[in-house]
Amino acid sequence: MTNPDPERVAENSEFALSSKENLDIITNADRTVTYDPPLVVNRKDAHRQGLWHRAIHIWVFRPSSTPSNGYPQVDVLLQLRSKHKMLYPLTWDASSTGHVSAGQTTRQAAVSEAFEELGLSLTEDDLVPASSFVVDMDPVEVDLGELGTELFWNREVVDMFVVRLDNDPELCPQETEVAALRWVPLQEFIEDGYGGYLEGGSTVLCPKFVEQLQGVVGTI
Repeated sequence: MTNPDPERVAENSEFALSSKENLDIITNADRTVTYDPPLVVNRKDAHRQGLWHRAIHIWVFRPSSTPSNGYPQVDVLLQLRSKHKMLYPLTWDASSTGHVSAGQTTRQAAVSEAFEELGLSLTEDDLVPASSFVVDMDPVEVDLGELGTELFWNREVVDMFVVRLDNDPELCPQETEVAALRWVPLQEFIEDGYGGYLEGGSTVLCPKFVEQLQGVVGTI
Protein backbone atom coordinates (compact mmCIF):
# COMPACT_ATOMS: atom_id res chain seq x y z
CA MET A 1 0.00 0.00 0.00
CA THR A 2 1.28 3.47 -0.90
CA ASN A 3 1.84 5.76 2.08
CA PRO A 4 0.78 9.41 2.16
CA ASP A 5 3.26 12.16 1.36
CA PRO A 6 4.80 12.97 4.80
CA GLU A 7 5.72 16.50 3.68
CA ARG A 8 2.36 17.93 4.75
CA VAL A 9 0.77 15.04 6.57
CA ALA A 10 0.40 17.14 9.73
CA GLU A 11 -1.83 19.45 7.70
CA ASN A 12 -3.82 16.59 6.22
CA SER A 13 -7.43 17.26 7.12
CA GLU A 14 -8.27 13.56 7.06
CA PHE A 15 -5.65 12.75 9.69
CA ALA A 16 -6.33 15.84 11.79
CA LEU A 17 -10.09 15.43 11.73
CA SER A 18 -10.13 11.68 12.27
CA SER A 19 -9.96 12.24 16.03
CA LYS A 20 -12.80 14.77 15.87
CA GLU A 21 -15.33 12.95 13.69
CA ASN A 22 -17.46 10.41 15.55
CA LEU A 23 -18.86 7.26 13.99
CA ASP A 24 -21.71 4.95 14.94
CA ILE A 25 -20.21 1.49 15.42
CA ILE A 26 -22.02 -1.54 14.03
CA THR A 27 -21.38 -5.01 15.35
CA ASN A 28 -20.78 -6.92 12.16
CA ALA A 29 -20.53 -6.67 8.40
CA ASP A 30 -24.12 -7.67 7.63
CA ARG A 31 -25.54 -5.08 10.03
CA THR A 32 -28.00 -7.54 11.56
CA VAL A 33 -27.09 -6.43 15.08
CA THR A 34 -26.68 -2.89 16.36
CA TYR A 35 -25.62 -1.62 19.74
CA ASP A 36 -28.28 -0.48 22.19
CA PRO A 37 -27.60 2.16 23.30
CA PRO A 38 -25.57 3.21 20.22
CA LEU A 39 -21.81 2.90 20.49
CA VAL A 40 -20.10 6.08 19.26
CA VAL A 41 -16.33 6.16 18.70
CA ASN A 42 -14.12 8.74 17.01
CA ARG A 43 -12.89 7.76 13.58
CA LYS A 44 -9.23 7.45 14.54
CA ASP A 45 -10.01 4.95 17.30
CA ALA A 46 -12.43 3.06 15.07
CA HIS A 47 -9.59 2.50 12.60
CA ARG A 48 -7.06 1.68 15.31
CA GLN A 49 -9.33 -0.97 16.83
CA GLY A 50 -10.84 -2.37 13.63
CA LEU A 51 -14.40 -1.47 14.64
CA TRP A 52 -17.10 -1.93 12.03
CA HIS A 53 -18.66 1.29 10.75
CA ARG A 54 -20.48 2.63 7.70
CA ALA A 55 -19.32 4.60 4.66
CA ILE A 56 -20.70 5.79 1.33
CA HIS A 57 -19.57 6.03 -2.28
CA ILE A 58 -21.31 8.29 -4.79
CA TRP A 59 -21.05 7.75 -8.55
CA VAL A 60 -22.03 10.85 -10.52
CA PHE A 61 -23.03 10.66 -14.19
CA ARG A 62 -23.97 13.28 -16.79
CA PRO A 63 -25.22 13.05 -20.41
CA SER A 64 -22.36 12.31 -22.81
CA SER A 65 -21.69 13.55 -26.33
CA THR A 66 -19.76 10.35 -27.03
CA PRO A 67 -21.86 7.71 -28.85
CA SER A 68 -22.47 4.56 -26.85
CA ASN A 69 -23.37 1.04 -27.87
CA GLY A 70 -24.44 -1.26 -25.09
CA TYR A 71 -23.90 1.08 -22.15
CA PRO A 72 -25.81 4.20 -21.08
CA GLN A 73 -24.62 7.26 -23.02
CA VAL A 74 -23.14 9.02 -20.02
CA ASP A 75 -19.87 10.35 -18.67
CA VAL A 76 -18.77 9.22 -15.22
CA LEU A 77 -17.05 11.61 -12.81
CA LEU A 78 -13.85 10.19 -11.32
CA GLN A 79 -11.94 11.55 -8.36
CA LEU A 80 -8.16 11.38 -7.97
CA ARG A 81 -7.52 10.98 -4.27
CA SER A 82 -5.25 13.55 -2.64
CA LYS A 83 -1.60 12.66 -2.05
CA HIS A 84 -2.30 13.27 1.65
CA LYS A 85 -4.88 10.49 2.00
CA MET A 86 -3.89 7.79 4.48
CA LEU A 87 -5.15 5.04 2.20
CA TYR A 88 -4.49 4.80 -1.54
CA PRO A 89 -3.23 8.34 -2.24
CA LEU A 90 -3.14 9.43 -5.89
CA THR A 91 -5.43 6.68 -7.12
CA TRP A 92 -8.68 7.12 -9.03
CA ASP A 93 -11.86 6.47 -7.08
CA ALA A 94 -15.62 6.99 -7.18
CA SER A 95 -16.88 10.56 -7.63
CA SER A 96 -17.13 11.12 -3.87
CA THR A 97 -16.53 8.93 -0.83
CA GLY A 98 -16.73 9.33 2.91
CA HIS A 99 -17.77 8.05 6.31
CA VAL A 100 -21.22 8.15 7.82
CA SER A 101 -20.91 10.33 10.91
CA ALA A 102 -22.65 9.46 14.16
CA GLY A 103 -26.36 10.16 13.94
CA GLN A 104 -26.38 10.42 10.15
CA THR A 105 -28.21 8.26 7.66
CA THR A 106 -26.26 7.08 4.63
CA ARG A 107 -28.28 9.46 2.44
CA GLN A 108 -27.46 12.41 4.68
CA ALA A 109 -23.78 11.47 4.58
CA ALA A 110 -23.84 11.23 0.78
CA VAL A 111 -25.40 14.68 0.38
CA SER A 112 -22.85 16.14 2.81
CA GLU A 113 -19.82 14.49 1.16
CA ALA A 114 -20.87 15.52 -2.34
CA PHE A 115 -20.98 19.15 -1.26
CA GLU A 116 -17.79 19.06 0.81
CA GLU A 117 -15.62 17.20 -1.72
CA LEU A 118 -17.11 18.35 -5.02
CA GLY A 119 -19.05 21.52 -4.28
CA LEU A 120 -22.07 19.67 -5.71
CA SER A 121 -25.42 20.51 -4.13
CA LEU A 122 -27.71 17.48 -4.00
CA THR A 123 -30.86 16.45 -2.20
CA GLU A 124 -31.58 13.00 -0.87
CA ASP A 125 -34.06 12.53 -3.73
CA ASP A 126 -31.15 12.79 -6.20
CA LEU A 127 -29.60 9.61 -4.76
CA VAL A 128 -30.48 6.27 -6.33
CA PRO A 129 -29.41 3.34 -4.12
CA ALA A 130 -27.09 0.88 -5.84
CA SER A 131 -25.23 -2.08 -4.37
CA SER A 132 -23.21 -2.31 -1.16
CA PHE A 133 -19.86 -3.89 -0.44
CA VAL A 134 -17.74 -4.78 2.57
CA VAL A 135 -14.18 -3.66 3.31
CA ASP A 136 -12.39 -5.97 5.77
CA MET A 137 -8.70 -5.23 5.42
CA ASP A 138 -5.87 -6.47 7.58
CA PRO A 139 -4.35 -3.93 9.97
CA VAL A 140 -1.43 -1.98 8.48
CA GLU A 141 1.11 0.52 9.79
CA VAL A 142 0.88 3.80 7.88
CA ASP A 143 4.03 5.94 7.79
CA LEU A 144 3.21 9.52 8.77
CA GLY A 145 6.71 10.90 8.51
CA GLU A 146 7.69 13.02 11.52
CA LEU A 147 4.50 11.97 13.27
CA GLY A 148 5.65 8.37 13.33
CA THR A 149 3.35 5.52 12.34
CA GLU A 150 -0.36 4.98 12.78
CA LEU A 151 -2.18 1.65 12.96
CA PHE A 152 -4.92 1.58 10.35
CA TRP A 153 -7.46 -1.26 10.41
CA ASN A 154 -10.37 -0.48 8.13
CA ARG A 155 -13.57 -2.50 8.48
CA GLU A 156 -16.60 -0.86 6.96
CA VAL A 157 -19.83 -1.47 5.09
CA VAL A 158 -20.12 0.85 2.09
CA ASP A 159 -23.44 1.83 0.53
CA MET A 160 -23.18 3.10 -3.04
CA PHE A 161 -25.45 5.69 -4.63
CA VAL A 162 -25.88 6.79 -8.24
CA VAL A 163 -26.55 10.42 -9.17
CA ARG A 164 -27.58 11.12 -12.77
CA LEU A 165 -27.41 14.80 -13.62
CA ASP A 166 -29.16 16.42 -16.57
CA ASN A 167 -26.58 19.19 -16.92
CA ASP A 168 -22.88 19.94 -16.62
CA PRO A 169 -22.43 21.26 -13.07
CA GLU A 170 -19.75 23.64 -11.92
CA LEU A 171 -17.58 21.69 -9.49
CA CYS A 172 -15.29 22.95 -6.74
CA PRO A 173 -13.08 20.11 -5.48
CA GLN A 174 -11.83 20.18 -1.89
CA GLU A 175 -8.05 20.45 -2.28
CA THR A 176 -7.17 18.56 0.88
CA GLU A 177 -9.25 15.56 -0.22
CA VAL A 178 -9.26 15.65 -4.02
CA ALA A 179 -6.23 16.03 -6.30
CA ALA A 180 -8.23 16.14 -9.53
CA LEU A 181 -11.62 15.43 -11.09
CA ARG A 182 -12.22 14.01 -14.54
CA TRP A 183 -15.28 13.23 -16.61
CA VAL A 184 -14.79 10.18 -18.86
CA PRO A 185 -17.25 8.56 -21.31
CA LEU A 186 -18.47 5.36 -19.69
CA GLN A 187 -18.41 3.26 -22.87
CA GLU A 188 -14.86 4.22 -23.87
CA PHE A 189 -13.62 3.94 -20.30
CA ILE A 190 -14.83 0.35 -19.99
CA GLU A 191 -13.79 -0.72 -23.51
CA ASP A 192 -10.31 0.76 -23.07
CA GLY A 193 -9.70 -1.34 -19.97
CA TYR A 194 -10.55 1.32 -17.41
CA GLY A 195 -7.33 2.99 -16.24
CA GLY A 196 -5.76 3.04 -19.70
CA TYR A 197 -8.19 5.76 -20.81
CA LEU A 198 -6.97 8.26 -18.23
CA GLU A 199 -4.39 10.30 -20.09
CA GLY A 200 -1.69 12.01 -18.04
CA GLY A 201 -1.00 11.72 -14.32
CA SER A 202 -1.96 8.65 -12.38
CA THR A 203 -3.74 5.80 -14.13
CA VAL A 204 -3.87 3.69 -10.97
CA LEU A 205 -7.33 2.74 -9.78
CA CYS A 206 -8.38 2.17 -6.17
CA PRO A 207 -8.70 -1.50 -5.17
CA LYS A 208 -12.03 -3.01 -6.24
CA PHE A 209 -12.75 0.06 -8.41
CA VAL A 210 -13.83 -2.03 -11.40
CA GLU A 211 -16.13 -4.26 -9.36
CA GLN A 212 -17.71 -1.21 -7.72
CA LEU A 213 -18.37 0.56 -11.01
CA GLN A 214 -19.81 -2.62 -12.49
CA GLY A 215 -22.08 -2.81 -9.44
CA VAL A 216 -23.69 0.56 -10.23
CA VAL A 217 -23.91 0.48 -14.04
CA GLY A 218 -27.27 -1.26 -13.95
CA THR A 219 -28.65 1.51 -11.74
CA ILE A 220 -27.83 4.38 -14.10
